[in-house]
Amino acid sequence: MNRATVRLMLPGLLTAAAAGCGGSLDGREITWRNGDVELVGTLVVPDGEGPHPLAVFVGGSGCVPRSHRMTREHASELAARGLAVFAYDKRGCGESGGDWRDVPLEPLADDLLAVLPQLVADPRINADRIGLMGVSQGAWVSLIAAEKSSRFSFIVMLSGPPMTPAEQAHAIVELALEAKGWDPRSIADAVALDRVVAEVYRTDSGWEAARLAVEEASNEPWFEDAPVGIQSRDSWNWRWYATLMDHDPLPSLSGLGIPILAVYGELDMIVPARRSQRIVEELAPSARGPRETVMLPGVGHELRPGKGESWPDEHWDILASWLTRYDILAAR
Repeated sequence: MNRATVRLMLPGLLTAAAAGCGGSLDGREITWRNGDVELVGTLVVPDGEGPHPLAVFVGGSGCVPRSHRMTREHASELAARGLAVFAYDKRGCGESGGDWRDVPLEPLADDLLAVLPQLVADPRINADRIGLMGVSQGAWVSLIAAEKSSRFSFIVMLSGPPMTPAEQAHAIVELALEAKGWDPRSIADAVALDRVVAEVYRTDSGWEAARLAVEEASNEPWFEDAPVGIQSRDSWNWRWYATLMDHDPLPSLSGLGIPILAVYGELDMIVPARRSQRIVEELAPSARGPRETVMLPGVGHELRPGKGESWPDEHWDILASWLTRYDILAAR
């Protein structure tokens, strides 16, 4: 095989299987259905007298069970600060049925909406203080859910892209080449090629021309450092990606009348952090509700310094402070 075909294609980067799984959440297990799909989650409630505010934790792309380390640590740390957390196995992961690869973003939002009656009915939960905490792709899902239900009173986006999945994919190419020190012309050529491939996925046409374009580009010096390529037409990945690649979160980000916090890591190589922060801040003056951003130094997409490391204290302090300021958490 040649260099143009032996490559991890970009939608694969956006759907990498969740790492850091293991362990379990200690709380009330809840089972519910969305249509013919049965899902399973755990409600973690703080000690002490309730009712408590609640965040529904919405995982990112790929197969994300509630045993993921990011989910477990957020549930534990936030519960210690007075916030109940509901985390669940994404459809097709852990104990949940169905398959996330068979659906676009909206059914994933419907999955979490279907459990709301059980959460609201729990006497330990403050039904007027329920929000969403979406990680990466989970931010898109959270915004969709909030558009469909007036139940939610806040959203926290953790590394959530304020752009379409297609634009995020192009940004990944740009970030990868910038990190390797490539010049603006080379970066522009790589992104242009990625746009050609995206159009093939979008329209299911022009496959041969795009393959030839990728083959020709494989001779360019920058190609080895660019996550650009074209998948096989019989791959499930591009078909799934085509169902969501043009989803635009900006109308929800602007139109929702609830507070939204967007947290980014300055070293993120999956979501363009500075560009994302700028987008959210530029729409803030005209948004229906408060919009705030935070840029955490020295951390990447998961908002921690490295895979084996814990989240910095600053991360938890920022979340608790913001939630307190909007009267979601009680002041301590």
